[in-house]
Amino acid sequence: MSDNGATLLPGADDGTTPIIGRWFDGTQGNRGFKGDVYDGGLRVPAIAHWPARIAGSRTSQLQLDLTDVHATVLAAAGLTPPTAIDGRSFLPPLVGSGPFTPRPFQVWYLPEGNQAAVLEGNWKATWRRDSTTLCDLCVLCG
Repeated sequence: MSDNGATLLPGADDGTTPIIGRWFDGTQGNRGFKGDVYDGGLRVPAIAHWPARIAGSRTSQLQLDLTDVHATVLAAAGLTPPTAIDGRSFLPPLVGSGPFTPRPFQVWYLPEGNQAAVLEGNWKATWRRDSTTLCDLCVLCG
């Protein structure tokens, strides 16, 4: 085990404890784990703490991107990006002043294992090594 998470490859001989299986409880019931294009590898919890502006004890299922953190920090500081950036500020829903406008689609590429995923609305397509899947997340999640 390292500060960067568990071993990615089952049985890897790097002195860490190997992962027993590809489905485990550490991803809160999501399929996959770190390094996967499934939700277990993409859905990561975040905590925002700003007592003067953010109400406590709330949860959200917002689908954000790491680039959104940059845009949000700039907005919180009252700054405008010097050039166009990919991120979108999620400050409005954090402070309760408005909604977050989701992207029309999101794309992920992970070079480890030649994996990619595209999320558009309720549909998610994944490519992992030699397999491709397309699923309706509403049906998958009930």
